Amino acid sequence: ILSSLTIVKVFHNLTYDTAVLQNPHYRFKIITTWSRMPPLEDTLLADHAAFPGAPHNLQATACRFRAIPPWKSEYRDSDDTPEEAAAYNYTDVFTTAKTVAPLHVWIKKTGTERVYEVDRKMAALAAKMHLWGYHIDRDVNQEMQTRLGASIERQREHLHVAFEEDRDKVLDRLAFEYAKTQRKADPLDFKDRWSIRRGEIQKEIDKARWEFSPSNDNHMVALFKAKGVPLIKMTPGGKTSTAADALEGVVHFPIVDSLLRYRENETVFETFVYRMYEWKLNSQKKWMPPYVQDDGRVHPIWSVNKMSGRWGSVQVASQNWPEGDEAN
Repeated sequence: ILSSLTIVKVFHNLTYDTAVLQNPHYRFKIITTWSRMPPLEDTLLADHAAFPGAPHNLQATACRFRAIPPWKSEYRDSDDTPEEAAAYNYTDVFTTAKTVAPLHVWIKKTGTERVYEVDRKMAALAAKMHLWGYHIDRDVNQEMQTRLGASIERQREHLHVAFEEDRDKVLDRLAFEYAKTQRKADPLDFKDRWSIRRGEIQKEIDKARWEFSPSNDNHMVALFKAKGVPLIKMTPGGKTSTAADALEGVVHFPIVDSLLRYRENETVFETFVYRMYEWKLNSQKKWMPPYVQDDGRVHPIWSVNKMSGRWGSVQVASQNWPEGDEAN
């Protein structure tokens, strides 16, 4: 059925599903060459062509045309019985199949037939790119880990030294930043709130549960202001911003330059170097596998329907690799 050039196959996210089906673990054959494009339908790409800017998950796509209960949000993988899981899968399959026809009506109404046609061909290409992947040299990766790790440690040490030089002043300033947010039980007087926050920080320090971190924006705001760095840009939430564009005008301060170098190298290290061959514990305390698979290659999952008109990818973001500058 999958390799047939006459039987129509319907997917919701053609790129991902065809890549999984053709994975070496499953080895299903799907003909997706440019010259022999089989009748593959993708309700996600069709929805993107007909309703750009709207959410394109299956629940949202199906509910544009039918009153369907929120089966996606009600399903819980770990608690459901096999019968409930089967009903969930059936609803997925049935709604995907029944959404194709109304989507084609809307594609015709919006004059986006060509968009859908091109997107499907790009999706087939993206699936092949996922399966092929690209090679990551382990020796080069190890060299980069060593070099970038040393650079990150130098910048971190510089920022820690700056903190220790004005420790009390920085902690006072940190309490000042925290006191800007009034809690329900807080006193109205700002000085009283500041005193409470300062005491809370000290308690954490006394219990060895607090340490200065260059990755903490609040810590860096306190350090910069204690050192006289003029920061004027605010976040939408009303906090002092330490985003790159907010620091560009004060990069002549050595500690600002150190933070920017620290962030840049840490981002490159975590995203494009360390995760290639190393496991990582995420914020949910789950171990994430390395990006490089058993064949020594990375196999990113590609998306061809970003709002910007560009392709996108995850595991790993492969279209925005940084330049190969020497780490500072």
